[in-house]
Amino acid sequence: MKRQITLLALMFMAVMSISAQSLEGTWKTATETDEDGDKSTFFFTFEQGGKLTWRILMAASDNETGNFEMSMIIPGSYVRNGNRLTLKVIPKKATCKVEHVEFIGEYKQLAKDPQMKAKVLDMLQDAMSKEMKKEFAKENPFDGDVTISKLTDTELTLKEDDEDIFKLTRVK
Repeated sequence: MKRQITLLALMFMAVMSISAQSLEGTWKTATETDEDGDKSTFFFTFEQGGKLTWRILMAASDNETGNFEMSMIIPGSYVRNGNRLTLKVIPKKATCKVEHVEFIGEYKQLAKDPQMKAKVLDMLQDAMSKEMKKEFAKENPFDGDVTISKLTDTELTLKEDDEDIFKLTRVK
């Protein structure tokens, strides 16, 4: 009986510790590389009042145009209740921005003209924006409840169905 009480007390303290830690701030995942060599890093900013901003930073290479970095910012909201977190993002309100481009081939020549470079960047940004919004419209991965399984000043782990979906570190 004494052991059960001790276990319950430890569990309660763990839950209270998670509840006491602040979620507010910006958190990021480790950079992941997919089978095509494209890289992505996720940033989640939790603000006071339940405002959530999800930023995806992507780096990719294309044999035709070159290397580019792009960001997508998706607004949303969150509600925290103890170690439960309800996330709601709005992909239709996402904004995309080409952060950096290194053109190759004929695009490198076109990019020497500032007006042409601006047009090519606009076309690239528009195409990527449409593609990303379409992709997230099919499957929105962040609507619903997740569990905060670990929350310290520097680490945050979110679980869904007892499986880690994100391990994040605090940026600021």
